Amino acid sequence: MPVFDVNTDKAIGLSSKLERLHKSAFPSAVRNTLNKAAFQTKKNVPEVAATKFITRQKTFFKRFSTVDKASGWEVSKMVATVGIDSRQNKQLAENLESQETGGMVKGKKLIPHDDARTGRNQAKRVSSRNYLNKIKIHDATKAFKGHRGTRNSKFVAAVMSTAKSGKNQMMLKSGNKGMVYQVTSISQNRRTKKINFKIKKLYSVRNTKTHSVKASRFMLKSATLAARNIDDYYKEAAEFQFKKQLKR
Repeated sequence: MPVFDVNTDKAIGLSSKLERLHKSAFPSAVRNTLNKAAFQTKKNVPEVAATKFITRQKTFFKRFSTVDKASGWEVSKMVATVGIDSRQNKQLAENLESQETGGMVKGKKLIPHDDARTGRNQAKRVSSRNYLNKIKIHDATKAFKGHRGTRNSKFVAAVMSTAKSGKNQMMLKSGNKGMVYQVTSISQNRRTKKINFKIKKLYSVRNTKTHSVKASRFMLKSATLAARNIDDYYKEAAEFQFKKQLKR
């Protein structure tokens, strides 16, 4: 994370003046600078995260990010940190840490497809009618694999197996992956006896609850953006101390 140096060309003059004031002036200015940079980082997180992830809950990162403010009077030990509040959701915090640095993310075996979302929009939440607690899934993998014929006829066999089960959602799996479909309609041509059906994808299936992700560095980028203005924050904090001393 970015480090604030009080001995840069821009800061050294202010630091010298602050040290000649009351003994609390210099550490107070440094502490306030670090804290302002931390809160600016927290403010940057949602905007930066939106360039890295699909954020369906607009207040998500604002709600879960937290600041641990710098404290004390020893400048060399002052630290202000920004992170995800693990007290609200430990697994979520661990997953976001993996998203930041790269690693394994814990998730679900059923991952919503865009067609399952409101308006079939990738940026929207899953439509309430497609919630897992509202659908009943029939595993038609055995019917699909057991039927001899073309892929289309295998699908017909799987659809008919699903219809026979009395359920409207059909799961097909192959190896470690699969898909849950919504069977929207089934009909038969009276003359040709051909079965016609319509389906849409609801959930992709995987046999593991973890998967690897590359480092996104959304938190580091947020802090780096805030650090660009840290000299200005220090100037503001120093001026506050100067005015404070004049009032005494």
